[in-house]
Amino acid sequence: MSESNERDAERLDQAIERQRAGASEQIDAAGSGAELAPLLNLAAQLDRELPPDLPDPGFREQLKHQLLAPVPVNRRGRRFFYDWRFGVAAAALLVVALIIGIFGSGAFSGDDNVPPARETVASALNVAGSGTEQAGASATPRTVEDTAVFPPIDQDHVVQIPGAASTPVADGTPESQPSPGIVSQTTLPTLPQPAMTWLLTGPDSTQQFLETLIARTGISGQIKPSSTDGPDSFVVVDSTGFAAIHWNQRDAYFRYDRGPNEPTPPAIRATTNPLITAKDWLSEIGFDLTSIKYAESVQSSTGQTIIRFDPSELPATALPPGLGVTVGVGPNGSILFAEGFWLSLSEAAEVHLRDSQQTLAAANQGEWFSPTIPTSTSVAFTVNSTKLSYLLTRADDSSFLLQPVMAFTGERWTSKGKVPDTIFVSTIQK
Repeated sequence: MSESNERDAERLDQAIERQRAGASEQIDAAGSGAELAPLLNLAAQLDRELPPDLPDPGFREQLKHQLLAPVPVNRRGRRFFYDWRFGVAAAALLVVALIIGIFGSGAFSGDDNVPPARETVASALNVAGSGTEQAGASATPRTVEDTAVFPPIDQDHVVQIPGAASTPVADGTPESQPSPGIVSQTTLPTLPQPAMTWLLTGPDSTQQFLETLIARTGISGQIKPSSTDGPDSFVVVDSTGFAAIHWNQRDAYFRYDRGPNEPTPPAIRATTNPLITAKDWLSEIGFDLTSIKYAESVQSSTGQTIIRFDPSELPATALPPGLGVTVGVGPNGSILFAEGFWLSLSEAAEVHLRDSQQTLAAANQGEWFSPTIPTSTSVAFTVNSTKLSYLLTRADDSSFLLQPVMAFTGERWTSKGKVPDTIFVSTIQK
């Protein structure tokens, strides 16, 4: 920066300090002052608007336009403007970072439906406290009050693994369309007060996670975007072109398949109990078997043994395939496949629940979710049974909240007849 630029920067700094002290400060519009005046005005507005309350949407929009407005170029002062614009850009970036830190990434776009970041959800659970030094399902929880930051129960936030849910097919006698609505023909249950919720976390970085997994599985391959597994999905393709690893960052879901070019497993694995082989292999590749406790089940068949690891201290989720992981072990101790959620337990807390009538009323106001019905669809639904269940919901692309929901099971009207179906409604008070 030139000596002239330094003088202008110092001049602006002094003017801001005098302005904060209560003096009415003006910068001459002649010469370089034309560049300093907008920054001084912006500094004054930030001082005025940011503390102690958050700025309103009008101020945010005005600030957006100020930061994105082009800086005029004076050809006679070309060198000065080039130097000074770097300073303006740096100041703007700092302000943008501040605003984004306060409002989240949707502040300037006007999007109020941005999923809460892990820090926001974790903060709500941390305020509740865990009652013990180590968070986990066995900790003594307290109750979360700030549940408004929890992910909603909807198509964008409920984790759904492709192929795990199927759409029911009508096979009944066509009937005239009844009035839309969700009507219960069963006695609604009394919901517990309070109920548990859990914050689960997955790997933060696709690249780092897959590079580590490649090294630990002993294969060599290239990381490529997947064209078939949905958004934020990747595959690791080995030297033969075989997709040995599938990874979905958005859902923290992975699948490993043993390829033809895989290294031969150590001989000891052939004589080891397949359950021990599976647990050892999961530990070798870095899968967390400690923060979440798992119950194992073993099923043997010709040519392989299938071991299923299901969380023993977390509730079963309403949607398949469940929170655990499945591993297939060959007779020579090789891992034929492995598939499941790659998650760790971060926090546990309690939440207040609506009662059953409030939950049914919320469903009739459109607060329901179904993996088989578009949310915008108007439904005619008859409820035959209900139960408290859980859904895994996405807080961001590496953190998830296991939330209590009411599962309303019954019959849904279609133009081709009634079909059995289930819809889910959040039971958490917000």
